[in-house]
Amino acid sequence: MTAKEFEVQKALGLAGEYDLAIN
Repeated sequence: MTAKEFEVQKALGLAGEYDLAIN
């Protein structure tokens, strides 16, 4: 996923879940 997509997910409150998946 791109940084911009990450920001979109973050705005939706889902960033934490993706952050765990990435790290």
